[in-house]
Amino acid sequence: MESKLESLIMDTESKFNDLDRKISNKINDEGSKINSIKKKIKQAIIGLLIITSIGYGSVEAYKVKRKQDILFESSRYYQVMEGETFETIAEKICNDSYNLNKIIEFNKKFDENFDSIAEKGEIIHFQKKYIKNSEQLINFIHEKTQLNEKIQKNKNLVEITFNGNITKQKIDRIYDMIEKLDSETEKMQILQNDNYFKEDITLLLNQVVNLKENTKKKINSEIKKIDTKFKLVNNIFRANNWEKPGTMEKLEDLISKNNSLRYLYSCFRNTKMLSELNKIEEQINKKKQDYFILLENVKGNINKDKYKVKSLQRQLDPLLNLGLQNKELSLIKEIKAKTMQIKNYNNWKSEKRLEEQINEYTAKINKLNFEINNKFNYAVGMINQELSQYEEEIAYGEKTGRIKGADIRLNYLIKNPLAMIKNRYELLGYQKGLERTNNLINKINFFIKN
Repeated sequence: MESKLESLIMDTESKFNDLDRKISNKINDEGSKINSIKKKIKQAIIGLLIITSIGYGSVEAYKVKRKQDILFESSRYYQVMEGETFETIAEKICNDSYNLNKIIEFNKKFDENFDSIAEKGEIIHFQKKYIKNSEQLINFIHEKTQLNEKIQKNKNLVEITFNGNITKQKIDRIYDMIEKLDSETEKMQILQNDNYFKEDITLLLNQVVNLKENTKKKINSEIKKIDTKFKLVNNIFRANNWEKPGTMEKLEDLISKNNSLRYLYSCFRNTKMLSELNKIEEQINKKKQDYFILLENVKGNINKDKYKVKSLQRQLDPLLNLGLQNKELSLIKEIKAKTMQIKNYNNWKSEKRLEEQINEYTAKINKLNFEINNKFNYAVGMINQELSQYEEEIAYGEKTGRIKGADIRLNYLIKNPLAMIKNRYELLGYQKGLERTNNLINKINFFIKN
C-alpha cells in the first residue's frame, strides 16, 4: 500500500511542478499571490492524498461495519403496543435523534405498506445511527434460536407424555404448550409480513404446525382409546342381568372403571363425555339400589323359610316314638313333600352378603332332610321286614306244595296283613314297596284261582 501511495505522490508532484512552471511563465507579476495559491493547492492536494490513502485502507473495515449495522437494523425490531403512536415510539427508541420520514422510508424496505400510523402488533425497524435505547428492541435472531429450542423441547415433551401413563399434570402441560404455540404462531404470522423475516418465519411456522398436528393426533388417538373403554363399560352395563349373585361387586367394578374414565376425560377436558359418564353412573347407582332391595327380599324369604323348616322339625321330632302309627306314616310323607318344596337358595350362595345366612339355613335343611330320611327309611325297613315274612311263607308253601288248597289262609293274607302293608306303603308314598306288595298279592291270587 505504501509503494502505491508513494507512486501516487510522485506522480502528483510531477504534475504539480509542470503546473507551477506554466503559472510562473504566465503570471510573473503576481508572484506573491501565486506563491500563496501554490501553497494552498499543494496543502490541499497533500491533504486529499492523505485522506485518500486512509480511506483506501479502511474501506474493507467500513464494509464489515456497514454489514453489521444492516444486520443489527434488520434483525432487531420494535413491536407496537396498545395506544402507542409512531412519534412516541421513535422518541422512546431514538430520543431526539430521529427523522420520521427517513424511518418510514427505511421501513418500506421491509414492508411496502408501511406508513406513519402505528397499529398494535406492527413491526418497526430503526437504523442504527438513530438508535439510543437498543434495549427497547427485540432481537429476532435470539427469538428464533429460543423458539427452535422450544419446539425441540416440546417435541420431547409430547413423546414423553404419550409414551407413559396419562396424568392430568402431563396433559395440562400439553394444552399449555399448545396455547403458547398458538400465541407464538399469532406473533410469527405478523412477522411473516416483514420481508427480512419472511423466509425464517415460514420455516418456523411449518415446524410449529407440524408439532401441533402431531400433538393433536396423539391427543385424538388417546381419546379414541378412552372412547373404546367407555363403550365397553356401557355395553357391559346394558347387556347384563343385574338380578343375580355378585351383582354388587360387578356394579362397583363398573363404577371404578367409570371413575377412571372420568379422570381421563377430565384430563382431555372432554365435558361432553363427562356428562355421559354422569348419566351412566346414575343408572348404575339406580341398579345398586334395586339390587339392595332384591337382597333384602331374598333375606326376608330365607327368614320365612327358616320358620317353615323349624316348624317341620318340631313335627318330625316325635314321630315313630310310639311305633309305626298310620297317622305318623302319613305325616312323614307330608313332611318329606314339604321339605322338597322348600327353596335351597343355592343360586345365591356366591353372594357374600347372604353367605352366612344361607349357610345357616342350608345346615338346618340338611339336618331336617337327614332326620326325615332316617325315619322314612326306618319305617320302610320295618314294613319291608313284615312283607318279607309273608313272601317267605308263600315261597315255602310253593316249594312244599302246601300252598294248594290253602285258599282260606291265602285270602286272609290278602285281606288283612298284606292289605295293611300296602296301606302303609301308600301312607309313606313308597312306590317300590307297593309294587313288591302287589306282586305278592297277584302271585297269591294265581294260586287261589288255580
